[in-house]
Amino acid sequence: MAIGSASSMIDKGSWQVDAQPHLPKSYTKYKVLFRFGFFYKGFKFLCEYLEDTENINNPIWFIKPYNKNFNDNLIVFSDIISVSPLWQRNIYDISIKNQKLKDLFNKFRESNLFFSDDMCGTDFKQVIDFQIRR
Repeated sequence: MAIGSASSMIDKGSWQVDAQPHLPKSYTKYKVLFRFGFFYKGFKFLCEYLEDTENINNPIWFIKPYNKNFNDNLIVFSDIISVSPLWQRNIYDISIKNQKLKDLFNKFRESNLFFSDDMCGTDFKQVIDFQIRR
């Protein structure tokens, strides 16, 4: 008794994922400018701010699953409350007194997000508890 597009999830055990944007070029064609983490509802993601080595005027955000512990000097956006100033709640409203970081995070836009795979993108969009700006 399966209904609609979810039938394969129930009948065959496959998970429903939405198509998500992937990097337009090979990962090796990019230079990592900045890294930070997301940890929401038990899901961990590593986000990298990448610069195309051939077109430096259009940096992008790349998100991939992460299964290690975040190191102590990494900014992490999370639903977990922590006394560390590096653990933040909302990427658009950080409490760190660094204007360059605030300006960087304000560039976090859905139109410039790319994911390692469709499952990662679907999980990310379902668990974060802030609205991604368009």
